Amino acid sequence: TFQKPFAITQADVDAKAEIKVDLVFNPDSFGQAYQTDPNAQPCPASQYASICDPTNNVLIDMPYVRMNPVPRKSGETTHKETYLMDYEDGAKLRIELYYIDTDPEAGVQGVDAAVVYDATATMPHNNVIASNYVSQTGSVQTNDASVTLMDYQHTPNLQMLRRQDGTATIHCLYAGSLCPSVGGTATRAYTYVGDTVVSVD
Repeated sequence: TFQKPFAITQADVDAKAEIKVDLVFNPDSFGQAYQTDPNAQPCPASQYASICDPTNNVLIDMPYVRMNPVPRKSGETTHKETYLMDYEDGAKLRIELYYIDTDPEAGVQGVDAAVVYDATATMPHNNVIASNYVSQTGSVQTNDASVTLMDYQHTPNLQMLRRQDGTATIHCLYAGSLCPSVGGTATRAYTYVGDTVVSVD
């Protein structure tokens, strides 16, 4: 799933270079709770929420831990770029692109996309953005790098520019509130939050 394959050279072998793999994920907003409409049925049936407090009409969203393996050589540093995209009422989609600092093009080595709720959320939302594969056109050095997130069949799902605010194009692979029909496109504004060091020796 690497945008740019991780390469081990003969020089690395000769030098017995130490290879590390960071299992990266973001614990922020990992488990979330939100209050449903007080006039709605307590603990409504939902494929997204399995824990509920019927007395207070509170749903608890506890997803699986999704870790991305990001390989690097000793002395290199793992970074991530974070974006917040307008998604649904009461929720944004946080997209994180992981890369190694020694790569001048910051080739994406891992992607994490997670729904992040705010105080106005009253219902769960499913993350339909696939990120099994990544491709990029343009360059981060000329500020025109555009990444495409794809599903396991390499079907484009989301396109956005790196390291800047913008508008993402979502290719609708599923029908729902985000996409009225399959096969069309939807657009969502997003904000580039910034670059963060994730792991260092």
